[in-house]
Amino acid sequence: MRGMRHRRLSLARAALVAGAVCLLAPAGAVAQGLVPSQFADVRPGGGDSSPNDLIVAGNQLFFEATGDPAFGNELYRTDGTAAGTTLVRDISPGGADSFSRLFAALGDTVVFVSDDGTDTIGEEVWRSDGTAAGTGPVKDIRPGPVGAGVGRFAAFNGFLYFSADDGINGAELWRTDGTETGTTLFADINLTAAGAGSNPGGTDGTAVMDGFLYFRANDGTNGTELWRTNGQPGGTTMVANINGAANAGSFPDDLTVFDGALYFEASDGTDGTELWRSDGTGAGTTPVADINPAANVGSFPGPLTVVGDELYFSADDGASGTELYRTDGTGPGTALVADINPGPDDSNPSDIVPLNGGVVFDANSSEFNSELHRSDGTTAGTALVKEIAPSEFEGASLDNLVPLGGLVYFSADDQDTGDELWRTDGTAAGTVRVADVNPGGNDFDPDDLTPFQGTLFFSGEDAVSGDELWRLSEPPAVDAKAPVLTLETPGTKKLKRNLNLGVSCDEACEISGSGKVVAKPAKKGNRPLASRAKTQRYKLSGPPISLAAGAQGELVLSLSKKSFKKAKKAKRNGAKLKAQITITASDAANNAADQPLKLKLG
Repeated sequence: MRGMRHRRLSLARAALVAGAVCLLAPAGAVAQGLVPSQFADVRPGGGDSSPNDLIVAGNQLFFEATGDPAFGNELYRTDGTAAGTTLVRDISPGGADSFSRLFAALGDTVVFVSDDGTDTIGEEVWRSDGTAAGTGPVKDIRPGPVGAGVGRFAAFNGFLYFSADDGINGAELWRTDGTETGTTLFADINLTAAGAGSNPGGTDGTAVMDGFLYFRANDGTNGTELWRTNGQPGGTTMVANINGAANAGSFPDDLTVFDGALYFEASDGTDGTELWRSDGTGAGTTPVADINPAANVGSFPGPLTVVGDELYFSADDGASGTELYRTDGTGPGTALVADINPGPDDSNPSDIVPLNGGVVFDANSSEFNSELHRSDGTTAGTALVKEIAPSEFEGASLDNLVPLGGLVYFSADDQDTGDELWRTDGTAAGTVRVADVNPGGNDFDPDDLTPFQGTLFFSGEDAVSGDELWRLSEPPAVDAKAPVLTLETPGTKKLKRNLNLGVSCDEACEISGSGKVVAKPAKKGNRPLASRAKTQRYKLSGPPISLAAGAQGELVLSLSKKSFKKAKKAKRNGAKLKAQITITASDAANNAADQPLKLKLG
């Protein structure tokens, strides 16, 4: 009975996988031949440098890593070459960590939060141009050893806007151009009490549209609501008080620009957290759809992903669980795409990324846990792409889905080879493990996949170097050309214990040889004349030699003392002696060429 149940499950899975093959064919998969290669062993000797927080600024890639243990965890950079991959500066001198974080690009420089480990300025805003001299604190926003509690940066009109607490005004909206004089308190939004702070939103709560930076903030009266600024004094205002209750707040989040408007999730205090849109005015800030109709429950839509003229997201309508939705920006055009995990159970679509006019994403179903799915926005066109981890209970633990060159790369665990790098073109056949970098079921664990110089850079761990910096690159050229072996071939050599052969090769290679001396008795008529009537064979052997390209060498093959005595005796008895040898030349790519050689031994 157990076998029958397993067969039914297998057939159901096969049918679902087969249904996924027809959609999202690749449109010029230019990245298809790329393979992982270790880019830099930042911490030589097998220790982990653990690169993380990779970010591109100008023509440099910055990241945090622990290279030389004498410096601790510090800021590194690369220009895409091994020689150009270096420690930028030991920010916290000695072996202490600087714990640099919240990296953001500002032109050719990177701005971040760091701590120099002294009791002078604490954790503050820093900047770097990739040189030690050009790396330093921007401003001591909160003087003294206590840090300013800097929040995430948002780029707008040549500045980075962020939340910081100067110890006087509370957490308010600041901005920086990367200089001390250009780092200022931009707006003190919450004036209700000294040091109250408006806690303006970070990266997940900001967007730029039509010359305004949108964010969320709390003015102390209306609660956390949608705000915007044009970057000018007096140009910072609340867009709308979505939740009208006093100081309640709608907590707008996941701000996304789509079809000329701003879309986000927010709660009006009545319908719960639902999908909203805004044109930047109070009157133009309205709910898109009440997906979960239960009073003040909310569908919690997000994350929002723009694909052409549609917006994809996950949401919970209260009946189907958390599933895949899409909208064209209108209430009637907002609908459940598919109930992937039928009934009230959640499929929890996540890591939704565009691919060839549709989306691929991680989701659970009643049959598959954490597996790759795809959708073209229709119920019929939403299905499992491929069951990467074929198990009733285990999923593939998908993560880090990143598009590159008509493909999507991601990390996954097939429960056999460990967590490795995979790619997909949206079809079952085109969903493959790129390489088993850390073999034997060990995890390669690719992380922080970051596009740079037309490829992906990321961290990964192999069995030799530990957790280091990797990238996708063209596979090394395969040398399929066999070496050309040249032999000195004398017609007759005198029988000696050692047989010396002159050899050379057109490329660097190893030359080896093996063979035998054959003693064939002389005959008169049909009768052997030698004392032994049978043919005797004596083994020739010797060590291989290594030669540079074009170099001349001598390969020595020898008879054992015992075999040499027997061969001499056979010759005295009239036997004819011949050496039958095979010489082999092998290059570094394991290409080999064999050449046979026969010599008369006088």
